[in-house]
Amino acid sequence: MWAVFWAIGQLRNKLAHKIDSEEIDEKMEYLRKVYIAALEPKPAEYAKTLGDKDAASVQASLRN
Repeated sequence: MWAVFWAIGQLRNKLAHKIDSEEIDEKMEYLRKVYIAALEPKPAEYAKTLGDKDAASVQASLRN
């Protein structure tokens, strides 16, 4: 689960510093990968169906 928190922080930093969209896409893809890997099989299947905006929302809620 720590990998998910790290990936969220990396994506947030890129967005906050307005790095180019290709780099943001790479960070989002990595976040999605580690998040899905941290889930049990059934929630992982659901997470795979989420778009980036919804997936980021769910993942960011983990930090609260």
